[in-house]
Amino acid sequence: MLSLDDQASDHLPPELRFFDANGATIRQVLGMRSGIPSLNEDDGYYPAERADTAVKVFRKLPEPEVAPGGEPDYASTNYVLLGTIIEHVTGRPLAKVLHSDVLGNPALDGFVYTVEDALASDGWGVQTTPASLARWGYELYGGFVLTDASLLEMTDVHGDWYGLGVMDLSSDYGTLAVGHEGESSVTTCCSLIRLVALPEEGVVISVQANTAATDHPYDTYNSHVVRLTQVLRDAARG
Repeated sequence: MLSLDDQASDHLPPELRFFDANGATIRQVLGMRSGIPSLNEDDGYYPAERADTAVKVFRKLPEPEVAPGGEPDYASTNYVLLGTIIEHVTGRPLAKVLHSDVLGNPALDGFVYTVEDALASDGWGVQTTPASLARWGYELYGGFVLTDASLLEMTDVHGDWYGLGVMDLSSDYGTLAVGHEGESSVTTCCSLIRLVALPEEGVVISVQANTAATDHPYDTYNSHVVRLTQVLRDAARG
């Protein structure tokens, strides 16, 4: 049985016992408040593009510079750590755990894990259709995956921009909006994805954009994606 307030290092496999997770709890890891540094993420790489196993990822990490519990600082290594914990606790590869549990709904068959282990935890090697991603947003933020109490805890950002594995996107929509966004790495080029749920309106929107034909900076094409989700939101409201 896992608790959000357990020490993350207490649930690591023997080969990762050298890694103390900066003393962070699972809650802090999930909320990007662990202080665990990234691995070349600022250069546009996924951890899996720098090390071919989770163990190698954490052996290559620089020493943490901040204590856990501070402001959110996004690093995909947090998700790789969580994926490793899931594998150790269940005794199964990450992809098999997800497909037999939270992705077990036939409507989510559009999710394909080309990488089955914990290195896929941050989205590496994961493929999906916009429809399946939107359905996942409906299932998750609609309360079909978590209890009401857990969903409320997940989406409570405590006045910041990141909750427990979820972004607060409300400023883009003028109402409560939660979800996540991401982009492909520099080697897999070139896409941008945004999933946003507006609980008070009962609307979930998923957009996947191909950015290969543009040389605009990230902020420019991200603003286009945001605008598209706003247009789709207006259309859904009639």
